[in-house]
Amino acid sequence: MKQNEVEWLEYQKVMIDVIERSGLDEKIFYDLRGNHDNFGVPEFGGEYDFYQKYSVNARLGRRGNVHSVTLHKNGRKHLFVGFDSTTEVGLRGPTNLFGHPTDQLLKAVDSELSQWDSDFTESPVTKIAFGHFPLSFSSVSDSGRSLKDFFLKHSLAAYLCGHLHARFGENLKRHHYSDRHFLGNYYQLNICRDSLVSDADGQNCSMVYKPAEEFWEWEMESTKTIILPTFPVDSRFMQRSSSYRDYICHSLGTSSSYEMIRALVFSATRIRSVSLKIYDSNPGKLYLVLDSEMKKEYYNETRGDLYTAQWNWKAFTDPSPVRYWIQIEAVDVTGSSSFSELRPFSINGLTAKVDWKWKEFIFMGCQWVKLFLLDGLIWVLAELCRKKIIWSATLLYLLHLTFFPWFSGHIFTAPGHLGYMTHRGWDIRISKESIKKAYIGSPDVMVIVLPHLCFVILPSILLMATLAAEKSAYHVYCLSLSGKKLDDYDETGEHGDGTSTNRRRNIWERRIIRKFLLLLCLAILWRHWKSCRSLVKAYDMNPLVHSFTYCFTIPLLLAGAAYKTS
Repeated sequence: MKQNEVEWLEYQKVMIDVIERSGLDEKIFYDLRGNHDNFGVPEFGGEYDFYQKYSVNARLGRRGNVHSVTLHKNGRKHLFVGFDSTTEVGLRGPTNLFGHPTDQLLKAVDSELSQWDSDFTESPVTKIAFGHFPLSFSSVSDSGRSLKDFFLKHSLAAYLCGHLHARFGENLKRHHYSDRHFLGNYYQLNICRDSLVSDADGQNCSMVYKPAEEFWEWEMESTKTIILPTFPVDSRFMQRSSSYRDYICHSLGTSSSYEMIRALVFSATRIRSVSLKIYDSNPGKLYLVLDSEMKKEYYNETRGDLYTAQWNWKAFTDPSPVRYWIQIEAVDVTGSSSFSELRPFSINGLTAKVDWKWKEFIFMGCQWVKLFLLDGLIWVLAELCRKKIIWSATLLYLLHLTFFPWFSGHIFTAPGHLGYMTHRGWDIRISKESIKKAYIGSPDVMVIVLPHLCFVILPSILLMATLAAEKSAYHVYCLSLSGKKLDDYDETGEHGDGTSTNRRRNIWERRIIRKFLLLLCLAILWRHWKSCRSLVKAYDMNPLVHSFTYCFTIPLLLAGAAYKTS
């Protein structure tokens, strides 16, 4: 995977056109860099660092990886902090998959998120962070700290990210909270924990309330949303542990935010009317219980129009977080209708449980950095039934993968940069001074390491062990058929009676297991060949020179095992 300068020129042209046609101040644009904007960059600001040439940030002369915007109006404070966690040295894909926040970056993020903390007693601050990489694909710093630690410390309202996009699932959202459980560092089974515990029952609503250590992480989808309901919020993806406290305190008369349904509407054409519908799902199907027009608030100065409607919120109090559902419809002057997503809400502040699909769990729920860097991770080795040559060769291959480079290749767009990939990252020399950098692209290299371990090495070891075991079982089976010796057979291998023929047929059928195992070996070799072919193309390698051990050891081991167990 490489960058194309022609595409960057087109991007610059399009962004200039968007800024001019929108009439907006160019300073409010912030193009956040992702891994695709950093492919094959040997040095920051160099010839192949196109982001530093053609991005909006480059034109505005912005420096640094952290930027923030603060809003303060009518007693409400909002803080938006964006950061770039890509590496200064960008590898070619596929080993350019993770964000790499440094200790310096984390310190800067912490500093920006600390704004207005001293004024928290006067008015709370809504904090929102945004970056390219989800936390499941963000590594830890050299000191072992992570972005999640600082997000929990500051009790973010939300962390908005990209990278995965909607093709990996529709529910790429995750509720993070301070979890002391050991396994919580490695994975989370559901989008949200089973229950959001609140201490609102014993909380004096007149006291200053310290937010819980929690935040929501949302993968921003590619679809365009023009209707954004802001209250009531989605009980699946937006409730916080403080929501129940807000409900209790409102019941005591300390808040008026529950009296109006609110929604922001963004549209290129003039909106003629906005209406809302609330459905009750208790009968087993959606039953319309409220149909009301929404009124535009003309004092609103945002680019989105704010619409509100009064309602009897107490009528929708219910112990189920998914009983009531809301949808908002906007009709423009052309008669075209647009709808918000039909979503459940809970006035009580209860959270609906939504399970991930397998793909969503794998990409959003697993903390891959933690799983990949488990101390003392040992590959599962199978006994090869006293096949000493195969066993010794397999052990030597595993030792080679542990302590020596897997292969070498050209990892930058610029010629002449030959790197060596190990299971811990790339070992390279860059610039004319031949500065050596070790373990670049960790844990990004897992996109090569894990498939090779899980889909090539481990299955190969298991298959070789099974082939050896099948040969041993076949030998025992032959001995158990009869007490006859080899000289009981004639020179052509024929027996003199039908019983012997049936036994020979049974033995032949028994070897069907071996044939099936050999077919599995071919499947592994096909998978390994595809991987080698893609790496040869990605890093301009000669397989005989740059990756002989990686490409040919497994085929030789499988061929040797097949021969020894024949």
